[in-house]
Amino acid sequence: VDMTRPGSDPVRGLGQAAQATIGGAAIWPLDHASGVPMQLGLESPNPVPNQDVLSLGTPASLTVDRLKTILTVSFALSDSATGAVIPTRVISNMTDPNTLVPPSFVALVPLAVLSPNTTYTAAFSGTTTTLDGDVASVNRIWSFTTAAR
Repeated sequence: VDMTRPGSDPVRGLGQAAQATIGGAAIWPLDHASGVPMQLGLESPNPVPNQDVLSLGTPASLTVDRLKTILTVSFALSDSATGAVIPTRVISNMTDPNTLVPPSFVALVPLAVLSPNTTYTAAFSGTTTTLDGDVASVNRIWSFTTAAR
């Protein structure tokens, strides 16, 4: 799962920029981002090992402070125009087959390449827990549009 810093990769950098306000959680792609790649690319190790990495779509992700743990209640991706739910796999610290994802990060990996020039809506609901045991709700809904090709 890509954790590229904004501006450090010309392809994955699309859709990344400083977020004006994150309310404790940073999302990717940014809300209303356009030109987002349709395909995950040559990710290694593959976050979905039972499937060819080049057949996966670009993931949506959410990150919280590194000293917090995020727990996913629901995370879904849908076609904004039709409402069709996109088949995905949630990759978190608890579900990562490669045991590389930190507890502060969760990604939603589409199980097929996304369609070109299509707007998608990502919806996340979950909680964060601090080292002191304080629990807070995190709910985010955002949209992004894939590249024309």
